[in-house]
Amino acid sequence: MKARMMVDSYILRLLRSMHLAQLCMSVALLSTAAAPALSSQGNPEQRLACTPDVFRLCSAFIPNADEITICLTQKNADLSEA
Repeated sequence: MKARMMVDSYILRLLRSMHLAQLCMSVALLSTAAAPALSSQGNPEQRLACTPDVFRLCSAFIPNADEITICLTQKNADLSEA
């Protein structure tokens, strides 16, 4: 029984990491496809620096860039150092 719980726990962790990888890939593909629209959202280095904060603080708003911008502005005090 304990071995089964360990296997189930491992599978859940694996599925979560796969889901995160899919989400990251989706964001990467969306940012590539929408490259002209992203020019008003900073250069690639700035967007890369903000990505962890977007996932940590504003993931509910992905892929809506306008909502992400509002969210990051509202959570300015919680932003990491860039």
